[in-house]
Amino acid sequence: MRRVRVSGGGIAAARSRSPDPDDAPPLPANPQSVGWGGYCSFSAPGTYTFVCQAHGGMEGTIEVTGNTTTTPTTSPTATPTPPAAAVRVDARDAGARNYWQERGFSDTDSSVTIKPGERVAFAFPAGASVHNLEFKDAPAPTSCPQTKAAPGGTRPPRRRPWSRPRRPRRRRPSPPRGLADGQARPEDQRGELQALQAHADRLRDDDRDRQARLQGSARSRARRRSA
Repeated sequence: MRRVRVSGGGIAAARSRSPDPDDAPPLPANPQSVGWGGYCSFSAPGTYTFVCQAHGGMEGTIEVTGNTTTTPTTSPTATPTPPAAAVRVDARDAGARNYWQERGFSDTDSSVTIKPGERVAFAFPAGASVHNLEFKDAPAPTSCPQTKAAPGGTRPPRRRPWSRPRRPRRRRPSPPRGLADGQARPEDQRGELQALQAHADRLRDDDRDRQARLQGSARSRARRRSA
């Protein structure tokens, strides 16, 4: 799963937007942004310490004391409605401060007291960071189902299908700077000029030899006539 950086320097793993199907804490399974919700049920007396996995100093406690709470039912139903939460606790953040707050009380109140069999609802209604709920040590709650996922929750990364690496194209060498396409290089032009000059020199020498032979033949004929 993708890892995302959260405020305060924490690192959290990304998850999908659907609620956590596991009823065990943490709730949600990984820290999420604003909008998630759920509840935890407590059947045994004791002190339950809960934290946020993304922020180590963000702690709260639940004191479960007294007799077990029972919910009478007048008639059986196909889908019995679970009892309402006894208290509600919200995850909060303000700047560098991250804290739990019992809804309707001071922002320094992160401890609640309930009876065995009651539930505590948890949510992250507003803020800029990501949070989730985890229980630090034993005892642990009976169950912690997530009932609502963050609308803007993090998504797992898209996996690109494997593809064969593309071979680099062989690019045609470009002509030297200042030359048009197809124009010869200066060194090639000098070689061609030297070859042409040598050929012209050979033609000139051949012409001189031919003129010399013609002149010799003319003098020979003139001497024969005079004789």
